[in-house]
Amino acid sequence: MVNKPVQNLSHRGVELAAEVHAHFSRSTPGSLTFREFRGYLAAMGRPKEGEGYTDKAESWKMFMEDLGGLDENGGMTKEGMIRYRDMIEPEYPLEYDLLKIGLDVLPPNLQQWSDNRERYERVDLEGAAEENKKLLRRMGKKKAAEFLIEGTRGRIEKESFQQLLGDCGENYTGEQICQMLDVHYW
Repeated sequence: MVNKPVQNLSHRGVELAAEVHAHFSRSTPGSLTFREFRGYLAAMGRPKEGEGYTDKAESWKMFMEDLGGLDENGGMTKEGMIRYRDMIEPEYPLEYDLLKIGLDVLPPNLQQWSDNRERYERVDLEGAAEENKKLLRRMGKKKAAEFLIEGTRGRIEKESFQQLLGDCGENYTGEQICQMLDVHYW
């Protein structure tokens, strides 16, 4: 079992399993004691999970040793938690554990991208009011209702705009971004 590759967890799942390990390893960073592991199971609402190997410290240590996840002091390593989570993933998805303990499921850079995208969507729409007037005159109030452009909604920060452009394959320096924003905002 020690050399068996992780199959049920994605790359992000491996990172999140390591975060769960860090969240519960309180006495010694990087090492989860039997008691802390039992605390993890209790916090997840699964205190009887793996009764054959989680009910007594010695049987837990033997099982975790076979799994390849104990350090020299007999505590579960981060790699041990990853292997354990990989083993139970089909029955107990990691996402549920993360939500239960309040850890963010989205990676930090994806959350930042999502925030930036939201800010970008609040950018001032140039000439929206004028376009809306033209639509109303041409189509009438009822027909134009679905085509009306929302009015001014806000501005975007320089760093957010730079990251969004980078996501599109356009790389600009901070100075170039400032010049673009100056041209479009003033």
